Amino acid sequence: MNFKTKIAYTAVLATLGMAAGSAQAAFLSEQGTGQALIYPYYTVQGDKFDTYITVVNTTSQAKAVKVRFLEAKNSYEVLDFNLYLSAQDWWGGAVTTLAGDVTKAAKLVSSDKSCTDPLGPFTGVEFRNYQYKTDIFADPLLARTREGYVEIIEMGPITDAAMVANVTHINGTPKDCKAAQKMNPTHIGTPTGGLIGTATLINGPQGTDYSYDPVALDDLFGGPQYTPPGFTDPTFAKALNVSTVIRRNAATGAREVLTSLWGAGETSQGVEGVSAVLMHNSVMNEYVLEPTLKAATDWVVTFPTKHLHYGDTGVKPTPPFTSTLTVNGACESVTLASYDREEGIGSPTSDFSPKPPADQQGLCYEANVITFGGGNLLSSALTKNTNIAPYGINGWTNMTFSGNQQMTSGNTTINGGTGVFSATYYGLPAVGFALIGLKNEALTPGVLSVYGGSFIHKYTSNITVK
Repeated sequence: MNFKTKIAYTAVLATLGMAAGSAQAAFLSEQGTGQALIYPYYTVQGDKFDTYITVVNTTSQAKAVKVRFLEAKNSYEVLDFNLYLSAQDWWGGAVTTLAGDVTKAAKLVSSDKSCTDPLGPFTGVEFRNYQYKTDIFADPLLARTREGYVEIIEMGPITDAAMVANVTHINGTPKDCKAAQKMNPTHIGTPTGGLIGTATLINGPQGTDYSYDPVALDDLFGGPQYTPPGFTDPTFAKALNVSTVIRRNAATGAREVLTSLWGAGETSQGVEGVSAVLMHNSVMNEYVLEPTLKAATDWVVTFPTKHLHYGDTGVKPTPPFTSTLTVNGACESVTLASYDREEGIGSPTSDFSPKPPADQQGLCYEANVITFGGGNLLSSALTKNTNIAPYGINGWTNMTFSGNQQMTSGNTTINGGTGVFSATYYGLPAVGFALIGLKNEALTPGVLSVYGGSFIHKYTSNITVK
């Protein structure tokens, strides 16, 4: 059990009336390992990019894992499968597409030998549009699968000895992956964590790659989560409805551990617990647009729980999201302030440039790409109304969620104490990174030198307690 959970353990039992066996609380893993990994972005756009995804089971237990790819606009599943990792196993795959045709679907390729259901290796499994063919965006095209994000969720350790043997490698090959397809819930225990991973956006024609680590969440589930392939569970809606976060008390300056219960008496508010640990009221990062280096900057901002706040209707969200879903998305308002590199001399701006129509202002999708100066480094189809005209050619930008984006837990404890408080979390559950690309044509005459880097976002949080 993580130290944050231990601190709040007594309070969770005493004040929230939870059974001892379920005294866990979802938290953002500071160590990079967890029961679930969120990869904020994949892309095959522009006939330039491929995306490589890896996941590692760092534990001595064999594990059943759900691998899920979701399109960017509304988080509809475009491909998922079950992955069975033996102890200390590694799996990798690539999202790619048919060269020369930007209308085609993304597809998954993997030569990895780890057991999967359906059986691998995957020579080119096309992503699918079945879930969103009739959605509100009226955009059924397979090209919509070409960018999105990835969830990898542990369904649980494999507890059946025969199944463990089936997925365990012997001289580099699992014993019997076909037999492993008979896996069922009786073979699976409660998730224990220990997953890590990486992602790389490869631009082959330019010879650049942008690598990043996924966001890791832990202590999400209180029981086995196994489902066969073809089922959309488990999702973060199945998580425990308890969250643990650390905040700094604005009055005293002290750090406090807040443990919040969400939706007491309701069937499931696990999504609010996951959203709480990802809540930020502002996103900060740098940009570079240096003309002599032909520099370009894009940001990725993904809301991995957004679709779960819209319920079955997909129209009226629950907090912290505020916007009604329309054909242009569910646009959450932001305020922008960009500053150049000269000691804080800045020029605040209040919107993207040029200003989009009223119903298209803000961040409208589940996975959003924001481009600076119209560069569109990622060749994304998501940047129509998310172009920032910053102050100066180099600097940083602060993006603040400026609507009434908040959610409140009336059952919150502080530092494991016995008192119960009301805590309001401001902002939105966001993850992502900035990409900066450079071209140095003067380094060697006739030789093009291309560079790329990725930088995780920095955040501020605002949680008030009464």
